[in-house]
Amino acid sequence: MILAGAIYRMEDWYCKAGPKDPRGQWEDGHSAKEFARFIMDHDGMSLMDPLISEILPTHRHLFAIPELVTRLDEYTGEQRNHDFVVYSKNRQQDLITCVEAKATERLDVLVGKKWDDGNRKGSNIQKRINGMSRRLWGGSISIEKIKTFRYQLLTGLVGSVIQAEQLGVDNALFLVLQLRTRKVSLKRITENKRDFTEFLNSFETARKLTISESCVFGPLEIQSNVKTFIGYLETNTDHLSDGTDT
Repeated sequence: MILAGAIYRMEDWYCKAGPKDPRGQWEDGHSAKEFARFIMDHDGMSLMDPLISEILPTHRHLFAIPELVTRLDEYTGEQRNHDFVVYSKNRQQDLITCVEAKATERLDVLVGKKWDDGNRKGSNIQKRINGMSRRLWGGSISIEKIKTFRYQLLTGLVGSVIQAEQLGVDNALFLVLQLRTRKVSLKRITENKRDFTEFLNSFETARKLTISESCVFGPLEIQSNVKTFIGYLETNTDHLSDGTDT
């Protein structure tokens, strides 16, 4: 597999695909640095492979791109920033896997908070949320019902679909990767898993399913010709903290 941008070492990743704020994000135990290490040093692709194989058996990975930005719509503002995108294929089909990696962080603020922020003059965030909602649920769910979802779950799944459509890819997998490091508490892992479960259960094809430490669901019934899947993977990169995350 080719890692785009001539990235061969952790130092390359830091220089070419590092976080916006290295002082707060490129630290041991936090997701930006731990995910880079997960891919570069821990053979992370082999841990993701069983989930990918459920969608695309006997596949091979052709290339991967860290920190790929997908435009969500015509509006200005921050778009979808994938932590990692992998392109894979077999003889019949192809797949992109778009990864959202977390350690101590939550999956962004609530959709309701973003919606309320959109009340300010000149903001298009409510239009963006409405557009993403129509893509995922086709108008069958009210804004009130999605306000308790985490915003990155919406942008991550929609961004995965849009990226697949732009590349003409048959299948898309949005994968939430929970890294268990020495700085991550069980409380934070439980919160992120609960948020993922709530979001997943909003889809008829995945309602009331049990979430394990490694699982994939789909295809989801959404507004796209791309067969769309969502997955969750929990993996140890270090021992757990006894502390409480904020």
